[in-house]
Amino acid sequence: MIKPTGFFRAKARSLHVLSQKIVDDFDGVVPARREDLVTLPGVGRKTANVVLGNAFGIPGISVDTHFGRLAKRFGWTDSDDPVKVEQDVMELFPPRDWTMVSHRVIFHGRRVCHSRRPACSACPVAALCPSFGIGETDPGKALKLLKYELAPGQEALREEMVANVHRAAEIRMREQGHPVAGLADPQPGGGL
Repeated sequence: MIKPTGFFRAKARSLHVLSQKIVDDFDGVVPARREDLVTLPGVGRKTANVVLGNAFGIPGISVDTHFGRLAKRFGWTDSDDPVKVEQDVMELFPPRDWTMVSHRVIFHGRRVCHSRRPACSACPVAALCPSFGIGETDPGKALKLLKYELAPGQEALREEMVANVHRAAEIRMREQGHPVAGLADPQPGGGL
């Protein structure tokens, strides 16, 4: 499961140590407080906010490299400091939206608004973006910059992922050639 993520040996060691610490320090229960989560090996503020938002329904802004870059491009912050970026963006959205804002901005940064060459003309929020034009503005060239399921020629994959949104990550891993336990090949008609 972790091999496709890169640096899997180091991550496997970290997961083993992390798991033991959860057993030893938290009676085998993943803690539901950021202060406790960040004491775990390999867990920083970003990961803690992801865990809190997804596992416990506690809203948070998860600032990774994509989120930080896009927050600046959108004019939401002028800071490079992840904690300051988090605070600035928290002021712009109600808490109930923080977790999904994080996911959507990171998704957008990975697929459309790349660091070196954003696909500006293929961007669904181009009309609202104060940074429009820093990337490719030719529509045909911009489409070719889209990645993963948004890339041209990936329409069937995109449809499958939308139809099975709860398993989208597994479907993408399968498409990238990584075996995923319990994920069958798609059935005719798009279902799993």
